[in-house]
Amino acid sequence: MARRTGKITWTVLLLKKGFTEENAVKESLARQVRGYEVVANQHIGKLVVGPNRPNPPRWLRHVKPYSPSLPELLNETVSAVLLVPAATRTFALTLGYGRSLLRSDSWEDGFGLKVTLNAVLPGSIKSIDRTSFDAFAHQTRTQGIRSGDLEQFGLDVEQDILRAVTGKPEDESLGDKLSGKDALVFHARVDVPGLPDFLARCLAKSRSNAYKEWYPDLDQLTEVSDGALLDRLHGELQRKIREDDRDRLWLAVPDFVDWARFGFRYGLATYEPYPDLDFEDFLEHLHHREAMTLEGRRVHRVDLETGVEVESWPLVKCLHTELVLGDKTYVLSNGHWYKVAQDFVARIDRAINPLLQESSLPGYSDKDEARYNRRIAKSEGYFLFDRKNVQHGGRRSQIEPCDLLTKDRRLIHTKRYGASSILSHLFAQGRVTSELLVDDSKYREKMRAKLPDELKHLIPLDRIDPARYTVVYAIVGRPPEDQKLAELLPFFSRVNLYRTARHLRRLGYKVGVQWVVNQRRAR
Repeated sequence: MARRTGKITWTVLLLKKGFTEENAVKESLARQVRGYEVVANQHIGKLVVGPNRPNPPRWLRHVKPYSPSLPELLNETVSAVLLVPAATRTFALTLGYGRSLLRSDSWEDGFGLKVTLNAVLPGSIKSIDRTSFDAFAHQTRTQGIRSGDLEQFGLDVEQDILRAVTGKPEDESLGDKLSGKDALVFHARVDVPGLPDFLARCLAKSRSNAYKEWYPDLDQLTEVSDGALLDRLHGELQRKIREDDRDRLWLAVPDFVDWARFGFRYGLATYEPYPDLDFEDFLEHLHHREAMTLEGRRVHRVDLETGVEVESWPLVKCLHTELVLGDKTYVLSNGHWYKVAQDFVARIDRAINPLLQESSLPGYSDKDEARYNRRIAKSEGYFLFDRKNVQHGGRRSQIEPCDLLTKDRRLIHTKRYGASSILSHLFAQGRVTSELLVDDSKYREKMRAKLPDELKHLIPLDRIDPARYTVVYAIVGRPPEDQKLAELLPFFSRVNLYRTARHLRRLGYKVGVQWVVNQRRAR
């Protein structure tokens, strides 16, 4: 009588085509690992066991100095990987830290995620991991009290990347729980002899498009982690820089800075810092452009008073670009590459291009946004709200209604051009304050109290008609040269603008973007 197998938890990666039992392990470990054939009436696979590594427990170094008689204690860790051929492919089941034995980039991206999405019906998901590209770019794990679908977990396919999913599969033979990212983790009644058949079924699940019927827009945005593709994308980016090809190529400060206090250098030289990041300045200091590489290059933030560097960023973190390879579009943001569905890009661009208005604001020649706003406010028809925060929603909640309010009811928000996170913060600020203006009479009362008597009529106490107001985003940047708005903003900034404008229009507001020319080009 055959022994009934208990449930076992396995972690499995799908190796890329060309990787087998014979070449999946790192060459550098070839003399340190031991290989054993795994057999159950027939060849199942190859077990590769790494060297024993004795290590002291982490807590020992904290306690040992105060307990001299305590002997040296060691934990012994052993990592292994079981390589199993099935259905024309090879799978790697990692044991302990077995993934560290595999050659870099030898496994398929997103295999586990696709298996899980196809095997777990909507309504049976227990948790998700995602990266969000809103005003506060962040990664989160959301676990439900009860099972649900992706929408119930708050996934927004226009600005979130789904990184991992856990849920109960419809087919009970696949186990009682699946978790998928690159690796698939399954808890099922599968012992070693049953692995080839089980893995073949998983491969079929990964090739299915069933999940697209439930979540048709899920593949609009995915992060690239394939090493070979990343090398190709970096090569294309380097080519664009070498050839001064600025089409869909932006250079931006990646974080909020005090513009009046800091400048920037493209190396460790002692030349006078630049007031902003700009490709012309960068290229001026780029020697041997034809052999230029991204590795090791940094942008330095410098204190203008002392000339001392206070921070630096990798150049690639300041670069934003869009590339089309074959029929796929890739974007670089904050040092990471993402694959974006072309129809998604086209839809976003069609929606935001009409938002660009002819600028009614003067050019920017000031040290910072505060000085710029104060200068404009001296003109007739503008009221300065910049730094006139409204305390609302709690003791520490300080809300800036806008930077400038005009007599014709334009709520103007200004910001120096920066990375997607900076511009997304600008768009979010306009959205939040505009929502309060419509929904909250207490907020209107506090905002109105800051206005002079002759302008109080602009913010009525009872209610407002949003159709009489225009939310204007004034972005300070290099001259637009007759470009469309989609050509002026990096992709994730466009996505956030698209979503913000759609929301504000639903509230009844008019929305516009004005491009303010930054005239502070001279050092």
